[in-house]
Amino acid sequence: MLVQVCPPEAFDVATQICAGPVWVEYAGGLPPLSAADGIEISGAILGTWALGFVIRSLRAAINKG
Repeated sequence: MLVQVCPPEAFDVATQICAGPVWVEYAGGLPPLSAADGIEISGAILGTWALGFVIRSLRAAINKG
């Protein structure tokens, strides 16, 4: 994916305008994942949420009783 950026030498601080924007390859974010990797990560996230729910429910039950 290409994104537009402004090199520091092309940026005019006084006017806040870029005189020469360039297109570069986007280098951030997650690397490409296989379906198996995505399922594994989503399972870990779901497990963490489930554990948090259980702990919250136990705390509520202890405080009630």
